[in-house]
Amino acid sequence: MLRIPTCHAGSCLSVMVVTVCLLAAPVRAQSDDPDTLNQRAIELLIAEKFTEALPLAERYAEAMKAQFCAESPKYANALSSVARLYVKLSRLTDAEPLYKQALAIDEKAFGPYHADVAGDLANLGLFYLDADRDADAEPLMLRAVAVVERVRGQDDFGLINPLLGLAALYEKRGQYARVERIYKRLLASVERRSGSDNIVVVHWLNYLADLYCGIGRFRDAEPLLKRELTIIEKTHGRDHWEVIKTLVDLAALYDVEGRAAAAEKLYRRALAIKNDKHPSVAGWLNLLAEDYRDHGRNAEAELLAKRVQAISENKFSPYRL
Repeated sequence: MLRIPTCHAGSCLSVMVVTVCLLAAPVRAQSDDPDTLNQRAIELLIAEKFTEALPLAERYAEAMKAQFCAESPKYANALSSVARLYVKLSRLTDAEPLYKQALAIDEKAFGPYHADVAGDLANLGLFYLDADRDADAEPLMLRAVAVVERVRGQDDFGLINPLLGLAALYEKRGQYARVERIYKRLLASVERRSGSDNIVVVHWLNYLADLYCGIGRFRDAEPLLKRELTIIEKTHGRDHWEVIKTLVDLAALYDVEGRAAAAEKLYRRALAIKNDKHPSVAGWLNLLAEDYRDHGRNAEAELLAKRVQAISENKFSPYRL
């Protein structure tokens, strides 16, 4: 849900970037086989079992070093995966030298202009950004963007992470015009790749709408949210859980603007959708319940609270407004 009118979601960026797993997809083998170690590490990483994943990723890295040598890009790739797990486990002092080592290996192997080098630069830059080392982060992410543009072009997926990192950095500085340019660029890029009505466009529309709401540009956000709604309904139908989310976002915008009747109409429509299966629905309904309480509508808030409880218990909810 859009957080209005406080700072936009990107400012709390964990960064909402596209996380690319650098571990290669393996084939099942014996338990000490590198491919098996890698596969199991991936499974544990996805399951957020970072402590269990770490020793497997470390063993995989050592296997790559033994098999291909300490200057191999395969070893660099494995080091980045270990570094990522160190970050997940808050072992930041252990992660930084591995990110740097991976970058040095790939630069020596490929030269300064290569997609793998760009990925290493982005990894290190985002690491510094999360550590609030903005002065160290910015030049690395700018360089990553420049490398990808040179070797892959203006619309390559490799631009997403460093550009989102730069957007987060500029937002922390209050440089919203620069953030807007980045989000517009990413939106235009995905439209060129996938078409203007493709469902993947919704994600990038929401980035831009969220920014506008965060800085009080509600009139600019409204058409973006309406476009999101149109694309989602066309792709998934009118009863999809994402329709609920977008209706609530748009209603919240109207609420902040003082357009109570328009907001209420959308809230009612969202509540009428019989789709409580997605866990995120509970969060949106709970926020709406809080809004009802703030306006003295306690009976309606109680019905919503019961519906939220039913969702959390994985039960079909009979509580409808």
